[in-house]
Amino acid sequence: MPSLVRHALIVALALSLVGCANAVAVPSPTAAPSLPAPSLPAPSLPAPSATPTTQPSPSPSTGVGPGEPWIAFQTSGASGYGVYLMRDDGTSMHHWPSGIAGGYEHPDWSPDGDRILVNSVELDGTEDLWSAHPDGSDVVRHIDCVAPCVWADEAAWSPDGTTIAFQRLVVDGELFQSTLELVDVASGEVTVVLTMPEQQAVLAPRWSPDQERLVVEVIHLPEASLEVDPDGGGIGVVDLTADTPSVDLVAPLTTFAQSPDWSPDGSQLIYAQPSADDPDHLDLHVIAPDGTDERRLTDLASTGASAVQPAYTPDGAAVLFVLSRPGGGESVMALVDLDGSNVRPATPNGYQDGFHPRMRPVP
Repeated sequence: MPSLVRHALIVALALSLVGCANAVAVPSPTAAPSLPAPSLPAPSLPAPSATPTTQPSPSPSTGVGPGEPWIAFQTSGASGYGVYLMRDDGTSMHHWPSGIAGGYEHPDWSPDGDRILVNSVELDGTEDLWSAHPDGSDVVRHIDCVAPCVWADEAAWSPDGTTIAFQRLVVDGELFQSTLELVDVASGEVTVVLTMPEQQAVLAPRWSPDQERLVVEVIHLPEASLEVDPDGGGIGVVDLTADTPSVDLVAPLTTFAQSPDWSPDGSQLIYAQPSADDPDHLDLHVIAPDGTDERRLTDLASTGASAVQPAYTPDGAAVLFVLSRPGGGESVMALVDLDGSNVRPATPNGYQDGFHPRMRPVP
């Protein structure tokens, strides 16, 4: 779902868990920067609600063969809300038949295209990280989020397939603690990369091709409470090779930039940002990892549309994103060329509803 809309749902979800969360000691982090209150309201884009379900039974065969191009995405379909798979020609759409409990979302493919990584909304409301093969077999839980943990979310597989990056949220009363973490796929060992200041949260990590950095979304709150709306959001880069990793902002918190991704050649970051002229609608922007050469890629906000949740195609030839067309009645998956031209459906058979789409790498 669009990130700023998700922020409101984040607050509601976290508050709903406060009553059942055990008390935790939240360290006193360094002070967050003082920000002017921007005049950008959160865009009102449609988003499905994740409803935990009973544990499904894996299908014996889905027809997802090795080396075939597929798109994983989340939507509400014939089998309810969750992760669906569809061939890149728009055919064979079906609910991902994993045996993972709960309503799962935020899919990411392993670099060899052999596993799908998701977070699952458990029956107790917390969110764990799981993966399984495209046919739903060999289910593995990588992170078990137990209260006071609220979720382990928005995970991304490293380019070499050995490590998963994710963001975790822990609550203590009205306060929260946001961390950026890594989990070793083979051993399950977890490393905390950084703990955010008490008025900030880190979201949506994505790897650089050399595996030395992560691009992340950062949100800022006017006070250290889950009862207030964000007053800022930006894009930052985390150097994993640093002795003490920190977030180096490349898109300031005043921009409300969100949902970043790293180009396969490492030269660019892409993200969504509200229009200065029409902050209810967003366009895609690109920027170099050092914060230079920023430019707007699409010009959709001027038409009453929005572009959110961008992800480079595995070959780096185009950008897959979610298009909210004028009127806000639907959000569909689309492609755009790297020069911002030729906005089109993600598949040849027309626009398909969906959020957080990812194309399967085909080695």
